[in-house]
Amino acid sequence: TVVTAATVTAALWLFVGMSPEYALLLGVMLAPTDPVSVLVTMKEHGVAGGLRTLLEGESVFNDAIGIVLFVIAFDIAFSDAAGHDVSIVNVAREFFSEVAIGATVGLVLGFAIHHLMRLLDDRFVEITLSVTISFGAFLIADQLGGSGVLAVVAGGLLIGNYGMHRAMAPASQAALTEFWEMVAFLLNSALFLLIGLHFEAQRLFEGPTAAAVGVGLCGLLAGRAISVYGLLWPFRRSRGVAVPSAWRHAVYWGGLRGSIPVALVLGLTGAQRELDGVDAVAVVFALVLLSLVGQGLTFAPLLERLDLGNKADSTIAAGPLSGLAGCDPGGGLG
Repeated sequence: TVVTAATVTAALWLFVGMSPEYALLLGVMLAPTDPVSVLVTMKEHGVAGGLRTLLEGESVFNDAIGIVLFVIAFDIAFSDAAGHDVSIVNVAREFFSEVAIGATVGLVLGFAIHHLMRLLDDRFVEITLSVTISFGAFLIADQLGGSGVLAVVAGGLLIGNYGMHRAMAPASQAALTEFWEMVAFLLNSALFLLIGLHFEAQRLFEGPTAAAVGVGLCGLLAGRAISVYGLLWPFRRSRGVAVPSAWRHAVYWGGLRGSIPVALVLGLTGAQRELDGVDAVAVVFALVLLSLVGQGLTFAPLLERLDLGNKADSTIAAGPLSGLAGCDPGGGLG
């Protein structure tokens, strides 16, 4: 997320002429990945284990970090209006405090809910407890100056990968998963409905907005290539966490944009959506649509071309990463 945000920011600043502050805000909004449709495609083609874990784990953590970066970028972009003193020291302090407080609150509440679930055997009460940790962790972390979203992620990871398997019966696990899959489906549908209501198609043909779409697309693809091939290259022959070249290609093309950029841009007011003549809503909608259509529809043929579907090597556990394999960022508590 950080690498992609930096790449898109630099591209918008250099080639579109946006101010660094507004370019950073738009770059951060576009950076987080949302591979829900990709994970469904992988499931249909029998791809599991380590490869799915990489994409699932990336999405879970990138969503939270992306939103923390958005809060900081928002303060930088509109610091004059908000009266905030923005400096490198303050930005670094805010980032680490939000991450530390949010993760701590989420883990503490996650352990508390886990122990309550061990005392119960009622799926309706356990579902209610999962809702409680979602709202409770967010509100408490936010009041303490931390990231509410990161608190929810931390608590969800603990319940989804530890609490569910140790404290809940199989029937309760299935009910909890189905409940959150339905919630995720409804929220994703609502987000795209809202951006459709706010989207003005004619803005795409205006000079700055059209340029931002083209440059932003190139920045996203370039940033994704740098992060995936650069960060995963050392693991190509690792014994603990082996990442074959075919996996790297799949992870690169599986970095779709979806609900998180949509939610972030909808969090801006009407005046804040105009960034140096660039319509942020139009840019985000266009790039999310291009990502879902272009990458989403070609991901299945890519899996077949890479010979990853229904193959034994695609289900190899990814060492320490395999603990996340049961967490679905699009439908589970993550």
